[in-house]
Amino acid sequence: MKSKHWRLAELIKTSVELFKKHQIENARLNAELLLAHTLQMDRVRLYLNYDRPLNEVELTTYRNLVRRRLTDEPMQYILGKTEFMSLPFKVTPAVLIPRPDTETLVEWVIETCRTGGKKWILDIGTGSGNIAVSLAHYLPFIHVVAIDVSPAALRIAAANCRENNCTARVHFFRSNFTHENFVNVFQAKFDYIVSNPPYIPEHEFEFLSGGILKHEPHLALR
Repeated sequence: MKSKHWRLAELIKTSVELFKKHQIENARLNAELLLAHTLQMDRVRLYLNYDRPLNEVELTTYRNLVRRRLTDEPMQYILGKTEFMSLPFKVTPAVLIPRPDTETLVEWVIETCRTGGKKWILDIGTGSGNIAVSLAHYLPFIHVVAIDVSPAALRIAAANCRENNCTARVHFFRSNFTHENFVNVFQAKFDYIVSNPPYIPEHEFEFLSGGILKHEPHLALR
């Protein structure tokens, strides 16, 4: 028996119904993003190809992505990327997903540092590097020292730095700012120290949403 040939329109419709059944917010957006990612096209092209059938490889890939989303895995991890300060950032479960609220911090630093000469900024707990890279991108006269205790996070941050062409002015180190040798290692005087540190109290941790609790790095949350 031949397998069913799924076309984009009916696949989106079926996926939306499935996501709604599992109480996934923004069901249609989720379906379209996953399908666009599968087919390596933007969402606009989905509408221009509504009658296009998927081959078996594409269908299998898409179904696997849908299954991941149904486990509450964040969309950013599934796609492997997100946007922060209008810049692209790679993300994996090794790093906390950059939050829109953190853009307020970055915008404040940018506005504060906009005038003046060369400045040095310390970014504590850099994670994906979103703060450090964004500051270096929008402030071409500053240097950033970005530290984290996680080697995996530092690898992601370094990749994001290369992607956004900031390698000459962002310097990554594995370090904990509470370490007794911290002052000896970083003898430079910083003009600004920025951070989005772990902030979830232990007694509130178990009440986090499933997507955060099951998939984001606990080290970055508490």
